[in-house]
Amino acid sequence: MLCVVIKGTNFKEIFKQIDNLKNEQTLIEIRFDFVDDWDQIAFEKLRKKFPNPMIFTLRTRAQGGEFAGSQVEYVKKIKALAEIKPEYIDIEYSAESSHWIEELHKAHSDIKILLSLHDFEKMPDLPLIYQEMQKNQADLYKFSVMPKSSAEALSLLHFMKINAPKVIAMGMGKYGEVTRVLSPVFGGAFVYCSTSKETQTAPGQVTLTELLNTYNYEYLSPQSNIYALIGDPTDRSISHLSHNTFLHHLERSSVYVKFPVSIMEIPSFLSMAKTVGIKGISVTMPLKEDIIPFLDEIDPFAKKVGAINTIVFQGDRTIGYNTDAKGALDAIDSKISIKGKKMVFIGAGGAVKSVAAEAISRGATVVILNRNQERAVSLAHSMGCNGGGLDQLPKAFETGYDILINATPDPMPIESQWIIPGCVVMDFTTKPKYTTFLTQAKKKNCILVHGYEMFVGQAVGQFRLWFGERVDESQAHQILNKTVLDCLQIEH
Repeated sequence: MLCVVIKGTNFKEIFKQIDNLKNEQTLIEIRFDFVDDWDQIAFEKLRKKFPNPMIFTLRTRAQGGEFAGSQVEYVKKIKALAEIKPEYIDIEYSAESSHWIEELHKAHSDIKILLSLHDFEKMPDLPLIYQEMQKNQADLYKFSVMPKSSAEALSLLHFMKINAPKVIAMGMGKYGEVTRVLSPVFGGAFVYCSTSKETQTAPGQVTLTELLNTYNYEYLSPQSNIYALIGDPTDRSISHLSHNTFLHHLERSSVYVKFPVSIMEIPSFLSMAKTVGIKGISVTMPLKEDIIPFLDEIDPFAKKVGAINTIVFQGDRTIGYNTDAKGALDAIDSKISIKGKKMVFIGAGGAVKSVAAEAISRGATVVILNRNQERAVSLAHSMGCNGGGLDQLPKAFETGYDILINATPDPMPIESQWIIPGCVVMDFTTKPKYTTFLTQAKKKNCILVHGYEMFVGQAVGQFRLWFGERVDESQAHQILNKTVLDCLQIEH
């Protein structure tokens, strides 16, 4: 169940926020520690006004809240809130709480006790703490902690799954956000969300709109399949928007999320991904090459180019593929036939290696130029083509080329004077739709291939690997193109 967190300094603010929800089914947590103007009678009226099930919470500063009173004052106010008869009362776990929690239970047997623990610094030994917490009589046990990696975030979710339905576990911060999205997949009784980014009460808290509109929360359950993007960083990727839209069309209960994963974290993350049953993974920079030694099997083309962007899980086995190359070349081929054309790549990363290899196999002549000349020459030598530094660009301009590709994150890696008017120009960057590089090329009446076209092409390839013949490629292109373009317009 969704639990919308409401915070306000007085009755009117709280009333307005609840009234704006317009949803009688949503569970509501009212954070009374934010209230400056305590009005017991007004809160009783508010409880009677709205039929929503409610959690009453008085969070202390020691556990990330605003209540600064003594323990005696805390207990007194909790007991006053119990008189208003919410469905749940959140009580903070401490060694001294056992005796009065038991008294509260006896006095209000119709109210469920949610015993909570918050750690804003780390993810502590959860099984040990849970064992201690169970000495207190409670209906639910809530853990809100700070995972330090995506592997820890997955282990937090796994802990909740094996202790469901009594345990609610969620992460905070950079690595914790995904745990809130995936909560229903791992048996979470409910997930806390905010009405907006401005009303968040914990770092990493997701908004109600994001859960419903982006992640299709209402369709998620323990039977849902999980797909993910890994890399570092992942925050600028729009794949959670595009992929969830298509997943909702193809397999409603599936979900696609993003995990920040560094090179050092690859082994631990893949291990946990197998444990929790992730079905497929998209791989972005800087992991495309470094992840290969940790996979069980590599597709021949991906092995040849030494870079993967897609992982398929088959039981306990991980298989790596590369759909970047086909996605990029199909996008170019839709504008001009690659066969017999001369292509110049600016950049010498993993994506260049795979796309250049595919281009050569389709009959193109390839030149790789890079700021680091040694890297470009080495990569070109391994592929049987020419390479050099960016100082060779004037020569390439003079001798002519048909296709120019920016495969670097630099929005304008070269002087615009070296762009041949009327040629085909591509930028691997997905957003913005018009990079500086493409904008300059447009001024020269070049044929443009946007990064999002490659993005859509490689995504369709991933879906075919994950779902096989169930994917209609034409339909997939149509849905993904529309979604991505909508996203880019919002960004613009």
